[in-house]
Amino acid sequence: MSYTVTQIMLTHSHSLLVSGPSVLGTHLLKFANQLTTNEIELIQGLGRYNLPSKVREIAEHQNPGRMYSDNLLYRLMDRGRRLFLGSDRDSMSKFFDLCYNVRASGGSFEYDLDTSMTLKSIILQSVAMATYSKAYPDFILCDGTHNVSKYTLKLMPFTVVDSLGRNTICGIALDQSENAEIVKQSLRGFGLNVTGATFMTDGGSAYPNVAIECNMIHVLCTKHFEKEIVANCSGLGPLAADYRRECFALIYDNMTPDDCDRRLSLALATFAQSDRACKSIQSIWTHRSKVCRAYTGSIFTCSCLATQRGESVNYQIKEHGHKKQELRKFNLFQLFEHLVQLFTRQQTKALDELVATIMTKAEWSSYVEKRWRASYSIMHEWSFVHCDGDMWYVSDVPLVDVTVARHHVELNPAEAFPTCNCYDFLSSMIPCVGICQRLSRHPLYLGALKQLNVTDPHGVDDAYQLSPPSAASSNHSVSLDVYKKVHVPTSGAMRITKFRNACSRIEQQVANNSHLYRLFMANLAAFENGIGDETVRGSLEPFRLPQDAALIPTLRPEAIVGNATDVVRPPVTSSSKKRKCDNINRSKLSNCLRQTRTAVPTKMKRKQYFS
Repeated sequence: MSYTVTQIMLTHSHSLLVSGPSVLGTHLLKFANQLTTNEIELIQGLGRYNLPSKVREIAEHQNPGRMYSDNLLYRLMDRGRRLFLGSDRDSMSKFFDLCYNVRASGGSFEYDLDTSMTLKSIILQSVAMATYSKAYPDFILCDGTHNVSKYTLKLMPFTVVDSLGRNTICGIALDQSENAEIVKQSLRGFGLNVTGATFMTDGGSAYPNVAIECNMIHVLCTKHFEKEIVANCSGLGPLAADYRRECFALIYDNMTPDDCDRRLSLALATFAQSDRACKSIQSIWTHRSKVCRAYTGSIFTCSCLATQRGESVNYQIKEHGHKKQELRKFNLFQLFEHLVQLFTRQQTKALDELVATIMTKAEWSSYVEKRWRASYSIMHEWSFVHCDGDMWYVSDVPLVDVTVARHHVELNPAEAFPTCNCYDFLSSMIPCVGICQRLSRHPLYLGALKQLNVTDPHGVDDAYQLSPPSAASSNHSVSLDVYKKVHVPTSGAMRITKFRNACSRIEQQVANNSHLYRLFMANLAAFENGIGDETVRGSLEPFRLPQDAALIPTLRPEAIVGNATDVVRPPVTSSSKKRKCDNINRSKLSNCLRQTRTAVPTKMKRKQYFS
């Protein structure tokens, strides 16, 4: 009996089992052709995220009665990862495309390589970030954080505070450590090296010299001193409570610099029995001009005593700690995409607040309102007032000498708004020109007006615009002054009554004149269509990633020719650094064991991707 091959079959001529082995009605699936199209798209779509243990839970929860083998999940997830990140696990080509597109669109991108052509430092700032650094360069925070990628680089987000009191990332830097060179290069590249600006950091050794070189005012985070004070209480016995109280008072209480120096000297003598306590007090003495409120109270810091604003940005990056494990597996492209998305969310929230603020006809944000009301609520405690021309001396105790009054208020200074010499006002400038002078300085102010379909008659400086107003918004808009003058009743029924009364006043003239009728109906139709038309109402355009902005020309420096991955190597990963140290330790341990015993059997451990 002979067989004749009539055609080549590269696939099975029979169908595979739709389901694998079944246990209690649950089928184990081992092959991709046993899956539906939706299952394959789901698993491959989740492959771009570094959450292998969660993929099984999500897939099996959405498809009851179906269980997926480890090998099948790994194959599909790896295929999905390659579809998104490419065959290169470090995605260097995609990373450089993203960064060069940022530079081509007007942003800033710089990097440095070591002798082996390995990336060791990166600086990136988009155009939208640059508008914030240009509008709010008077107070900058920098607080580095580890474990945000699979490399040994440390992330340093530079943060400013906008007129809404919101923290906003205005620049991103990565380096192997917080060294003076990368900090100085970042400040200059981001346009933040402003003479007289406040630069708040932790106790890193790189920051003081940078602040001196850039002529900036350096302020230290008080939280680190607070932790040291609490840790050094041991050994004082009954004096521990007095020690904590005095140290906290030296840092946070309002007093003159002379009083602060005197109390510091007295504290050193009082708690001399404990070396650790004296060490903390000596540290406060050394850095008193950067940490004690007696010295820093007159410096504009947006009322910040610690770097909680910078730390809150790091908290957002790690998504309240839930994204830590995933971030440790990110390459540079994934990390920067994540940071760009965070910045876009910050802009969106700011835009929503601006829209709400303009609708309520407020001239300042809720952040300023809360602080102002807090001061107003305790006004009755400061009832002793002495007026002397344009000067107003306010105190909570009877005034014998006006020079000792806590508040020296100048009612008509040259700036045409009241000012005070107290630390609360000088450090926050509320209510004053610093934060609440005008909301129109916010980079998203035009976007908020566009969303409300109104225009600002005073205009906004081009330096603070994210984008020019569109033609659609200019053709269908009203003046902001006219918009604010319209009284809005609180009741919906009252609004309907007012609207009908307004229409009844013009209905006779419109009905008797065909020209007025045409104008009224044409404007009414445009208004009706504009209610649901986003092109008329305006919207915030987010930052575009390179895969969505293929028409933007890519600019590359002269040093790099061809594909960036052919020349530049990715940074050293934390796992390879640990592995190198582990190999050294393992060899030393093996030598010790070899001297004591022979032929020690070992077991091979199998790496499992899913548990």
